[in-house]
Amino acid sequence: MSVGSFCKVNSSCFDMVSISAKNQLTIDFSPLLGFSNHLIIEPWENGFSWYSLIDGQVEAASWRDDPGLPLNMLCSLSDDWCEAIPKNIRNIVIALENKHAAPAFSALRLIGLHSHVYEVFESAPLLAWMLMLHGIENEIDEVAMVELYRAKRIRMLELLGFPPNKAALKFISKIKGDEIKADFIGRLRLFFQGVEWQKLVHEQSYQVSAIYFLMMCPKIAENRRLLTKQSIKRIQASGLLPVLNHIPELITLPLLSALFESGSHENWREFTTILRDTIYIGDRYAHPDIRVKILACRTFTELNALHDNLVETYLNREPELPLRQYSWMNILPAPCRTLIERVRMNFIHYPQPPYPGNAYIQPITNQKQLFDEGKSQHNCVITYHQKVMEGTYYVYKILAPERATVGVRLSAGKIVGIDQLRLAKNARPSDQTKAWVLTWLDTNQSEGSLTDE
Repeated sequence: MSVGSFCKVNSSCFDMVSISAKNQLTIDFSPLLGFSNHLIIEPWENGFSWYSLIDGQVEAASWRDDPGLPLNMLCSLSDDWCEAIPKNIRNIVIALENKHAAPAFSALRLIGLHSHVYEVFESAPLLAWMLMLHGIENEIDEVAMVELYRAKRIRMLELLGFPPNKAALKFISKIKGDEIKADFIGRLRLFFQGVEWQKLVHEQSYQVSAIYFLMMCPKIAENRRLLTKQSIKRIQASGLLPVLNHIPELITLPLLSALFESGSHENWREFTTILRDTIYIGDRYAHPDIRVKILACRTFTELNALHDNLVETYLNREPELPLRQYSWMNILPAPCRTLIERVRMNFIHYPQPPYPGNAYIQPITNQKQLFDEGKSQHNCVITYHQKVMEGTYYVYKILAPERATVGVRLSAGKIVGIDQLRLAKNARPSDQTKAWVLTWLDTNQSEGSLTDE
């Protein structure tokens, strides 16, 4: 356990702290470490610095040797020592700690002795923080580090491996968010290399999550409505991102814009499921114009109609015939080949279901049952055959309180979430049916977590 973590949960930290008449703060870590170890922190007015006293021997510390004690915690241990630090500087350092897990001692050392360093931290805190981490990683001494903070901002960008221009500086100044950690610098370098970020400079601000999102799907920059915090959460939760990567042209289409008008998380999930299944059936069964047809859809209704037509075509097609490798199969009439394939499906058994069924919820245990479920319910559940065989998915048919189909996601043989719960033709089930299925799952579940998305 780190010293900071120990003090957060242990009131004895207050007994470890003493303050001299000259406002010198001493923290005795001996009880925690099992040997004589004291951290001595000089008061702000004497120039912020610190050193360790270990078994009576002084060990000096450079500006980079941060002991990992949050400023917030130190202020809770000694009001007098804390009050000596100007409030504006305390606020800057505490904000850096909270947002970026910044090393407080290193920041206080640089800011406390050099006013121009404070100016950079005040006006461009993210840039100042990244430059400080650069100095720590590259073991730059204090004198050289202070000189770096005197450099022009564009030169700072160049040192960090970012584009050395005003547009990049402006973009960085607009990045917001509490999830900026040390690895962000490397990610931001990759971002500048792989995304047309110049198109985004004129926005008011960007969340860090939007930066990461753009790295996964750079074309999203062409529809800025997708970069709001709420949109990013919905895209991630619905599983839409891989689909957008598959057909990037969707990003700028009215079909996607309709999602913003609905504002419903359930609509995002439904849209993603229908879109994903339409793409899968089209790609799997060689519809060369499937992307053109999807891109031509302007409403959910049109996309649903395209999906339903593909499903009907798929269910009524002549099935794949692995037995065609035998020459005698090829001379049979098509109806005979289809009949043989339907019989063969009965012998393609699925892995054991994660939970047993009951009189109203029954596992689908072979390919023929899955095919029949799709045909009966007019859905594309048969396209999940491969996932079921791989053990990452399972399908149950529901007989009451409504006739429905439920697909669940699996991990290590256990259900971890509901993927789809639909009536015939992908109609939405009633709340009673949802509650019935969730109760059945909860009853059977012995461990793990279940998420109804």
